[in-house]
Amino acid sequence: GSGYATLTKETVGQFTEAESTDNNFLRTLGETGLLGFVTFYGVVMMSLFLSVKAIFTSRSRFDQYLAIGLISATVGLLLNAIYIDVFAASKIAFTYWAITGAIVAYLTKDNRHPTQE
Repeated sequence: GSGYATLTKETVGQFTEAESTDNNFLRTLGETGLLGFVTFYGVVMMSLFLSVKAIFTSRSRFDQYLAIGLISATVGLLLNAIYIDVFAASKIAFTYWAITGAIVAYLTKDNRHPTQE
């Protein structure tokens, strides 16, 4: 990759079709390379995997609803990422990653308590 925020014009007179890449998948690939792309979307896919797993293994309806909500939000953002660099927008990214982190931490919490001796 060429580094974050580097897929733009180098000089004012340089001809390009657009100021930057709007497709988030292409932008991530161009800026971070294949390793960054696989790592970034691997984390997104892992959160989806853990959410799907929680739907089928959790006995709590609340946990299942949280997982369904996270899956819906993630799929919606991934579809939106085709048309705009949504994960690079600070208002979306900060909120998405904060909520994703909180939900994944909650869904993967250890329910066992240490035994008292």
